[in-house]
Amino acid sequence: MTKQASQSAPRSALRIAVGAGSGAVAAAVLASIAWAAGNDSFANGIVWGGTIGIAAVVTLLMLARTRFATAEARLVAHAADERERRLATRALAVAAVTMYAAAVLTAMGTLFGLEAEASLAIIMFTGLISAAVAFAISVRRD
Repeated sequence: MTKQASQSAPRSALRIAVGAGSGAVAAAVLASIAWAAGNDSFANGIVWGGTIGIAAVVTLLMLARTRFATAEARLVAHAADERERRLATRALAVAAVTMYAAAVLTAMGTLFGLEAEASLAIIMFTGLISAAVAFAISVRRD
């Protein structure tokens, strides 16, 4: 059997291309502003982060067009069913709890010299990682 895309595949491919292009333009504008302000490392982070983020989303959206789509790809492409949406809601609840715990711990860390930027980064990445891990585990388990 061959893989077949849905009937709206050309339109979806156009939407994916336009979304990726507009994301690249936004990242380029932000990187240019950061570079002009003298923040070379920040501009470099915007370029690399934008590139990796756009590539990941495009990969998931293209995967969602095939019949071999994973739950994560269907969720990103807004093609998830009720079960996957319920699991995503639970994963976001887990992420909220872990972010709250990270916020409490980093607030205590600021008493010992932890900088505010590091605290915010720890809280943000704790939420992102815990949401992704909780969703991946719950999809396989439930």
